[in-house]
Amino acid sequence: MVQRAEDEPRFPDADRFEYYGYKFEQLCSAAPTPAPAAPHNPGPGPEPVVDATSEFSALVRLGLGKHRILMAAEVDCSTSDQAAEEVQLERLRELKTFK
Repeated sequence: MVQRAEDEPRFPDADRFEYYGYKFEQLCSAAPTPAPAAPHNPGPGPEPVVDATSEFSALVRLGLGKHRILMAAEVDCSTSDQAAEEVQLERLRELKTFK
């Protein structure tokens, strides 16, 4: 997780925009909720709370000529239904938001 220096200035709405990014990731990567069965049934319940501390990473080992590289990257979701240990690298996704 990247941490900023204490003396680094932040604009007033920075926390709110960080929340928007986490919420976007949650909405894009969550399993779809089923539609209510009847008008009197309000549905599955409230949406889960956004957790900015939950994070997944992929650790990749590769070679470039005679050099060995160990690289880590944040992962938001996968396009696979397999267990996390079995997912192929090309199935992992990192979502990006831009203002």
